[in-house]
Amino acid sequence: MPSPTRRAVVAAAPVDPLKETTYEQIGGFVAFFILLLITKTFFLQLYEIPTGSMADTLRGEHAMTACSNCGFEFAVGPDVTPRGPLPPTFAHCVNCRTLFRNPERPPPQGVQPQEFGRLPALPMPMRGGDRIIVHGWAYEFPFKWLDSLSPQRWDVVVFKFPTEPNTNYIKRLIGLPGETIEMIDGDIFADGRIARKPQYAQHSLWMPAYLQDHRPKKPGLGDPGYQPRFVPQDESSGWSDLATRVLRFGGADRGRGTIRFVTAPGSDSAPGDIRDFYGYNVRPGLPGSSMEPANIVSDVRVGADVTLEGGDGYLELRVAKRSDSFAARLYADGRVTLLHAGPGGGPPLLRGETQIGAKLHGRRFALGVADYRAIVEIDDDGVISTDIDVTDEAARRLSKDKANAVVEIAAERVSAALSAVRIDRDVYYTNTTRDRPRPGNGPPGNANEGHPFRIPADACFVLGDNSPNSRDARYWGPDDVGPHLADSFAAGGYVYGTVPIDQLLGRAFFVYWPGSSGPGFGGFRLLPDTGRVRWIH
Repeated sequence: MPSPTRRAVVAAAPVDPLKETTYEQIGGFVAFFILLLITKTFFLQLYEIPTGSMADTLRGEHAMTACSNCGFEFAVGPDVTPRGPLPPTFAHCVNCRTLFRNPERPPPQGVQPQEFGRLPALPMPMRGGDRIIVHGWAYEFPFKWLDSLSPQRWDVVVFKFPTEPNTNYIKRLIGLPGETIEMIDGDIFADGRIARKPQYAQHSLWMPAYLQDHRPKKPGLGDPGYQPRFVPQDESSGWSDLATRVLRFGGADRGRGTIRFVTAPGSDSAPGDIRDFYGYNVRPGLPGSSMEPANIVSDVRVGADVTLEGGDGYLELRVAKRSDSFAARLYADGRVTLLHAGPGGGPPLLRGETQIGAKLHGRRFALGVADYRAIVEIDDDGVISTDIDVTDEAARRLSKDKANAVVEIAAERVSAALSAVRIDRDVYYTNTTRDRPRPGNGPPGNANEGHPFRIPADACFVLGDNSPNSRDARYWGPDDVGPHLADSFAAGGYVYGTVPIDQLLGRAFFVYWPGSSGPGFGGFRLLPDTGRVRWIH
């Protein structure tokens, strides 16, 4: 056994740390950067979004502002000029439709300074575009033959622009090889059947229409014909606090009471006006502006954070699209049902039922109707759904009815509090009216309603989420065929309005540096909006 003195000597003996030589350290850094370069080149490619054609999913260079009438914060695209993008001159709130001017911009040509000065001023600080990561390997051999990695409908993809082989574009993949695509009433039909969005894509494509948390202080400030609000539909509805952020229905002994979303001044019954309006786009109606929000959108979702405080009744969310009416009910015992009344009349039919438990405090409850499908959501998860079977021919007939969707909230025999009440609308893919030459005097544009568009077996069809302001496959004609596709086009191979599969560069999947602000260099701003770091769907 060693002596105590010996043990002390052993314990105190120094251990030489491992050290790298200078050359080893340099070699390690070189290897790291080579690995990073290989990863960026062949696996994960980095891009910056230059424009707003995919807004609000992805933003190019833009301004951020908050409406002084309702407090809603929204992004606004720049003014596009021959000198390049400039800070926007106008901003138009998507929630209350108030029109603002940028105090740092002069009135545009043709607008009198006095007319311009009457508009309320709102600061519009500029931010950079989102910076994203793209899976470059998913569409390469051998991965592209795997069904789970091959291009899928609703993917957000980067590709070589058909006109300019050195320019990369980003859009959403809508039509697959060999399909026939048609846009009908804002929806996508493939081979004569409705192409429904998976839930992850639908969540990205719900766009704000009205938020009760941002009820305008002065109704009609921007548009005298637009005053969004919920109003009772019964003389003694049981509803209260409709001008506040928390709507209440009081009492376990109350009969059924209903409130409806309306926007017309002086009318308590006309369904609210919901259109394909983008705050990102330039406001219409003044010289130098564009993008009129002309299309009524009947695919909507209504939801709220719900607390049921007593009673044995239910809270109901109702959305009626033309002759189909859907009602989602949340009962005090935690039962959830979905009812459907069709065009034939008669009592509504039960389409689904589930149980979520009786702890109903602050649960997110929503009903969405889009793509001829109704989905009931609890805490953003779909728990019940039902589909309406529709063909392209039937959808064309239905699209002639331009009625607004009916959005209502009802309750019976329950005490309820609803917060964060909001209405969203689905993306609406617009038909183009741009005049394009077509063989045989065909229609202008590609995939317009009534004019299905056939995709070759080796290509796909892409659209931007900001449908009124996206240069995408709807518009590409024979003049948009670049030199890299000219020979194939002349030989009858390439079809304009499509992206060849071998021109896809990858699937966008993550925003790593969103909408940055502050000082910068070379267009790169140093302060990212970390709250919008997110997956891309």
